[in-house]
Amino acid sequence: MTTKRFEDWLADALDAHRAEAGPGDPIRRIDTYEEAGILSHDRGLVVSFVDGGVIQVTLVCKQLGRDDK
Repeated sequence: MTTKRFEDWLADALDAHRAEAGPGDPIRRIDTYEEAGILSHDRGLVVSFVDGGVIQVTLVCKQLGRDDK
């Protein structure tokens, strides 16, 4: 799996969690590094919380799978 595919999968999983949790979910926003304007060659997510906290998750690919190019 490529880092782009995993980034998409992880963002979708967090969005699905938010939808299930409803209005009490602590996540306010989920952006990719690109969407957030972070200048980096890495892929990753910026997760913003309703209490003002922000977590950046950087994705680093150590080895591609057999089917990835």
